[in-house]
Amino acid sequence: MVGAAERLRRHVSGRYFAGKTIVMGNSRSGMSKMIEQVPNSTLLVSQHSRQYNAGMDVVRNAIVEHGVLPENNDVLFATTTMREGVTLRPESGVRNVVTFLPTRCMCRSSWGAAGSTWRTWWWSMTRAH
Repeated sequence: MVGAAERLRRHVSGRYFAGKTIVMGNSRSGMSKMIEQVPNSTLLVSQHSRQYNAGMDVVRNAIVEHGVLPENNDVLFATTTMREGVTLRPESGVRNVVTFLPTRCMCRSSWGAAGSTWRTWWWSMTRAH
């Protein structure tokens, strides 16, 4: 059986979700492994973390100053630094937010295809998909 992290990696790297995706998780090491395997992805951790680096300033500034992810970033893996919330503009291209926990994953697409509908998926990571 394929593990939850592997299933999530396949979904975000295989363009299962339309638009850009933010994956929020509680494991810096787990998220670090994901960015090595998912094209056009970035990790964002707390500015107080030892893993924080100057490249993360680019991502953080794009979100804070412009309400978008950097252009070459299709998947953002973030730790609990995102729990405070951010304002993303519809033109950011972000259509999915996935909270990744060891036994389940909640996926939410807030704008839908036309920018006007809400779609929610509850995806049990313990089941084969």
